[in-house]
Amino acid sequence: MNKTDLVRALNGILETEKISDLDLSNLNGEKDFLSEIYEKSLDKTQRKKFAQFFTHKELVTFIIKNIPMERDSFVLDPACGAGAFLIEAYNTGHNFDNIYGVDIDSTVLDLAALNLEHACGKKSNNLTHANTLKDCNLSLFPKVLTNGGFDVIIGNPPFQNLKKNIDYFEDESIYGDVLSGIANSAALMIAKGYELLKEGGYLGFVLPKNIVRVDSFLSLRKFLINNTRITHIFDLDHYFKDVRCDQIIIIFQKMKMSKEELSNNKIEILIHKKKGDFDKPYKYYMSQDKFLDYKFFPIFYHESIFPLAQKFLDYKETVESTSDDIFRGLGVSSSETQKQRTEKSFVVYRGDCIQRFGIKYELYLPMDNLKDNQLTRLDRLNRDKIILQNLCSKEGGIFATLAKKDELTLDTVTNITSSTVDNRYLLAVLNSRITNFFMIFVTFLNSNFTMHTDREYIGKIPIVVPELDKQKAVIKIVNNLLSLEDKYSAQFFLEYEELNTLLYDIYKLSESERNIINNLLKEVMSGRQNGRKNE
Repeated sequence: MNKTDLVRALNGILETEKISDLDLSNLNGEKDFLSEIYEKSLDKTQRKKFAQFFTHKELVTFIIKNIPMERDSFVLDPACGAGAFLIEAYNTGHNFDNIYGVDIDSTVLDLAALNLEHACGKKSNNLTHANTLKDCNLSLFPKVLTNGGFDVIIGNPPFQNLKKNIDYFEDESIYGDVLSGIANSAALMIAKGYELLKEGGYLGFVLPKNIVRVDSFLSLRKFLINNTRITHIFDLDHYFKDVRCDQIIIIFQKMKMSKEELSNNKIEILIHKKKGDFDKPYKYYMSQDKFLDYKFFPIFYHESIFPLAQKFLDYKETVESTSDDIFRGLGVSSSETQKQRTEKSFVVYRGDCIQRFGIKYELYLPMDNLKDNQLTRLDRLNRDKIILQNLCSKEGGIFATLAKKDELTLDTVTNITSSTVDNRYLLAVLNSRITNFFMIFVTFLNSNFTMHTDREYIGKIPIVVPELDKQKAVIKIVNNLLSLEDKYSAQFFLEYEELNTLLYDIYKLSESERNIINNLLKEVMSGRQNGRKNE
């Protein structure tokens, strides 16, 4: 069956007019042929609603290559889509009759059947139309049940929030082990996969990177550390360009380990860097027991980050401990602000007003636009404070400056007040390379997407409060930076370099540690924001 025959066969699965409207000339071969066609037949809204993003061939190959499988291993993809993983399992020599697929979408399952027939030359009897999270258990697979479970489970499960007792049954004990907050399909698929595996079996999934750091996946991370032998974690960067998150691959074996085994198990950490060769990622190894030292999975961008991260995380004082309050501004739409000041208006800042050590422009909020519940919040804002853009990116880092007590902020701004540390010293730390390093590489693990500067994140920034003379030296530079009109001038960055050097001294960082911070920030931050205007 050639590609022309495949397209004809699709007429029995997809709407004929959809196929005839497709431009098949620009298929790039990154995914299997039918997956690419089906993706093209769906609009973005449909794909997002059902989290249908099909898998690139090299990701499929990586997972199967790094899982030990025998010819007669029982293999399952619990969200099989058009069957890319199943076909690759067959192509690498596995028994066709022991390869299983399940999917909630009957149309996609028909595509998988057609794909398998085209690639393998025979029809599969092992494709099941079912909701894996609600309806899938080993009784559906008698041969597998006698085997004690599947030997291998592979796939790229959907990533979306779910409703209990509609999308899944909350009383399933395996789900309770991995949930902490909102139920997400990817976390539950890992739990279901674990349940369907035989003891000693392997699971390999493409997953959202949020799983390794966001608090709502904390129970899942603890479960994985305590109940599996993790073999690989591959940070794929932003691999699926039409998905609003970064991705990882995780591979683990179903087995509980002793303390000694946890210490001896070396997880291979792989980092795919932008514009790098997928087959030649940066890699290093880490003992699984070290994961117990962190609330997140420490898959750092570079191995050299580890000692610095641990050093900063061990500091007793933080932004939160030295602040009286950390909060967002008023929940008022920007459309209610004005560019012209009136007698009955407040100065107000939204996130975009703020630059590093300065204000780009002022907005004005008429007093009449404040509702009663917002008026009660004015007392909270009626203090001299530090204000930050509530969104930050690794390219730009944090943007913070000072605001007076009679100046308001909108909820795109984070406010910090402190009665124990001079605001100008705290401002220096927040705008420093130390903080940008900590936020980008430790807190957010080099995320490609904008990140919030709310209390739960910036509150963890380490603070060293030095003797008064050193504080005064820092404050002197801050005053200079605040007074400079051009925040991208050569003079500004001369002062900024002096500030960072002084803070490196205060934090007692070695020359090697300073170089790690400077070099890694240079690698990911924009030249303009890092003082390199010629780039």
